[in-house]
Formats: sequence, structure tokens, C-alpha cells
Amino acid sequence: MTCIVRSTRATYSAGVLANGFILEKRVFGCVDERGGEFAATTFLHIWFLPLIPTQPVWVIPEANQLRALQIAWYPHSIAVAYLRAWAPVAAGACLLRDSVAAYGWAALAIAIWALSWTWRMIPTAQAQRRSDLHLLALGTRCEPRRMTKATRASVLATVTRDWQAIAHHRSPEDVARFGSANVDELIMAYGVLAMHAVTEPSAEAKIAEKAEAQLFDGHHDH
Repeated sequence: MTCIVRSTRATYSAGVLANGFILEKRVFGCVDERGGEFAATTFLHIWFLPLIPTQPVWVIPEANQLRALQIAWYPHSIAVAYLRAWAPVAAGACLLRDSVAAYGWAALAIAIWALSWTWRMIPTAQAQRRSDLHLLALGTRCEPRRMTKATRASVLATVTRDWQAIAHHRSPEDVARFGSANVDELIMAYGVLAMHAVTEPSAEAKIAEKAEAQLFDGHHDH
């Protein structure tokens, strides 16, 4: 399932009137960002303070708009959303109390708030490289394990079709094991293996995951 949003902070829809307050849906908790794509969560909010998470999404830039792809619940994004919005509120409340302990709690809240912003971008070089490879092989930087079942099936169908067009009677496992001089073949084999690792039964998924890691690391049999 996808929907179109106008900006990373766009309001999805007007909500309900509750005790005199308008509840609206909005994107919060942006994490794992790279190349304009990121994971986030839509929340019911009041005055831009997130209250109730309603939908995890993976946001993909397309032309002059953003496409939100439905993903599995992502606790990291939810936690970050609350910390970024509510930690400053907690710090302000602490500062209203004139005591050393209150100032200490306020400083802690601000430190946690600052730390939460360091989680916005993909942190390590290896994770960034894997994100880049996912974009080439799957058409999105979204980790296959974060996709919903329906999205996995759609992506798997696409990468399988692309693989069959260039396979030349080789399996993705063969490419992982022996390598290839064809860059497209390496990328498509990785895509198929990455999706098989999250869609196949346990035994087959483990084989695909091992072959995917071998292909990612560039370790081939000779």
C-alpha cells in the first residue's frame, strides 16, 4: 500500500475534534535516511506533539512529491518521534522548578533529545553500502525485512522477472558462489537473494541469506 505526501512534515489528514483539540496525522520519527529515503511513523498529534502512532511508512522521493510505502512497525522510529518532541517539553517543565536536581534532569532531557537526532541518518559505511545496493537491486533503500508481506511479494515478482531476463541459465546462488563479470547480473542476483531471505521457508531462507552475504562481501569460490 502506498500513499502520496507533499513533504516530510506533511499533514496526512485532518483528524477528530477531541475535548476541544484537533487531532491530525503527521509524519514523525524520521530515521535511516539516505539519498532522500527514510523510515518514519505517522502519529495522531496535537500542536505537533505526537500522541498515538498510526502507521509506519518508508518514504521515497519521486519527482516533486514523496511516496509513502507501508512497512512493518518500527519501534526505533516511534521512540525517536517521542524523544524529539517530548524531551524539550520535559526539559522546559524541569526548568520551571528552581532546584539543582531539576536542572540536572533538564540537561539530561536535552542530551537525549540531541542524541535522538544522530539516529536520523544511516550510521555505518557498511549499512550505507547495503542501502545503496538495495536501491540498485530492489528499486528502494528499504530493508526487505521491514517490508509488509504484500510489498515483499510485489518486489520479489519484479526482481525475479528482471533476473530471468539476464540469468543465462544460472541461479543467483551460482553468481554468489562463483561471481560474474556482468555488474547487472551481480546486482539482480543480490536482489533475488535478498528477497528470498525474507520470503522463503526457514531452511531455504538461510541458504539465500548466506549467499546474499557472500555476494555482498565479494567472497567467491574459484
